Amino acid sequence: MNSLTRHYGADASLDEPSAREIGLWLKAQAGSYKRVSEEPPQDRITKSAWFLRKHRAGEVPPDAWTRAAVGSPANCSACHGNAAHGTFSEREVRIPK
Repeated sequence: MNSLTRHYGADASLDEPSAREIGLWLKAQAGSYKRVSEEPPQDRITKSAWFLRKHRAGEVPPDAWTRAAVGSPANCSACHGNAAHGTFSEREVRIPK
């Protein structure tokens, strides 16, 4: 949140009230040491040990990431229908064909 002026090559700056509200939400929702033990490589959650463990082969078909309806591991809502609400329950996962 402190470097939004240079967020992956773009200016993602927010007004102060929005930045404060989002910052508070992020702090409240942040992973604990039990779930997240390292910074994700290249600041990509999809490259973190936790993500790779949760989406390992056998759990997610290897070709799922290249399916037109999915596109990439960054498209959470393709399989997690409630991702926009912060819900990623494994019971609710639907991997598109």
